[in-house]
Parts: sequence; C-alpha cells; structure tokens
Amino acid sequence: MERPVTIGLDQHLDAGLEGWNSLGIDIAAVAFIPWSKDLEPCFDEEAGRILAACAGLIVGVEHVGSTSIESLPCRPAIDLLVGVEHLRNASGCIEPLKAIGYRCHGEDGIAGRRYFTRSIEGRCVVKLHMVQHQGEFWNNSLKFRDLLRADLSARQEYSEAKQELQVRFETTPRDYELARLEYERAALG
Repeated sequence: MERPVTIGLDQHLDAGLEGWNSLGIDIAAVAFIPWSKDLEPCFDEEAGRILAACAGLIVGVEHVGSTSIESLPCRPAIDLLVGVEHLRNASGCIEPLKAIGYRCHGEDGIAGRRYFTRSIEGRCVVKLHMVQHQGEFWNNSLKFRDLLRADLSARQEYSEAKQELQVRFETTPRDYELARLEYERAALG
C-alpha cells in the first residue's frame, strides 16, 4: 500500500496556524472538539494548496462540515467541498493531490463523490469531498451548511443529533458519517 506524503505539524505551527494543533481524527473512533476561529485559516491554507496543485481542474472550493459553523462541536478535521466541472475531471486531480499529501479513497460509499484524506503525523486532518460543481451533492452540502449558520434552532438540533449518533457509532466512524448524511438529507426535506 502506498503511504501518503505527510507534513510535520511543526511546519504549520511555524506559519502561525494554531488551528492545526487541535486537528486529527482517530480513525477508529468518533470524537468532537469545540469549534474555534483558529480553524478558518487552516481551511484558507488548504484551499490555496489544492487550487495550486490542481490548477485549471477545480471550479470551486468551500469550507463545509462542522468546522465551518461557529459554536458547533466538530470532528477534528477540516472538510473541504471541491467542485469540478465534470466528475470525470476528478481523475486528473489524483496525482497532484497525492503529491501534496492526499490519499484517494474512491467514492468510499457515496456515489458521485471522490473522497480524499490528508494526514499530518499519522492523524487525518483534512477530508476532501470532490463532486460535480453545482450538482446535487454540492448544492445540498452548501444548503445544509448555510441553514446551520443562519438558524440557531437548526444548529442546536443538529448538535444534539450528532451527539446521539456519536454514542451509537462511537467505534464505527463510517457508520456515523452515513447516519449523519441521512440526517442532513432529512433536514433539507
């Protein structure tokens, strides 16, 4: 199995990006950290790296997931929604993303998505969801993020649901993620 390129945490801390210090998913457990404003610069840095690596192939990059929503407990990894004009363009991004430390997992159980992860010192710190720009996955992800940002009641309900799912799927992160996606679909009607 090919090992992804890893970047030392100290390289990010030297750049003043303290948010990286709080990140890193244990792949065998579901755990949350408190949201922090220090996470936004991590997204900005990573989006820039991805756009530079895949120049001309990517139409848009958005910060999604709980790290993009103020005050929401979050899994300790930045979620990036990366849009390509056509999903077939995703194959052209695989090698450039590998060169900057990403590992490709194919669809990983979600049709119409290419899933990548990036690790620092053995901890998954970035989850990249590559989908068709303005497609159903893209639009629903942004609609859900924007709903949670704007509606405190929806945010509180989601926080409670996430904590219930964490208890149910504490040692099965993939099942947690699939159940969380079902919640998202139901919330969007």
